[in-house]
Amino acid sequence: MATIKTLLQAVCTALKPMKMKMYLFERPSAVDKAQTSFIVLSLTSIRNQIIGEDGALDSASFDWSDTTLIIELFVKDNVKAANPNEVAINEVETYAEQLKGLFPFSDSTTGVTAVKPRVIVPAHSDGNGFHYTRIHAGLST
Repeated sequence: MATIKTLLQAVCTALKPMKMKMYLFERPSAVDKAQTSFIVLSLTSIRNQIIGEDGALDSASFDWSDTTLIIELFVKDNVKAANPNEVAINEVETYAEQLKGLFPFSDSTTGVTAVKPRVIVPAHSDGNGFHYTRIHAGLST
């Protein structure tokens, strides 16, 4: 049975060619080392469950076929005193294209498949010195 952990492990493995730090579910509020780019992975899902004979939900019967993988790609802006408007839009777009080029992917061990990546938020400022792009993809087992 696929779990949230196995789904995310399969995605992390598939996205390793990006050579970026990956965080799960949310961007950290602090890090040990300054970063110029990173990825945040999260999932949203419509799960169907079966109610067992005892009236309780059967946790073994999750249906992950309607899961959406959310990938947020962050790139630090190159703002300097001499150029306060130097945003990293070109870098964000380049990384987004590289990331989309990794799709579709499958993990034969877990049966996880990711398809149809689409840009939902293109190169938007996060207000904290980074620009990001949000990409959604279909994820199933």
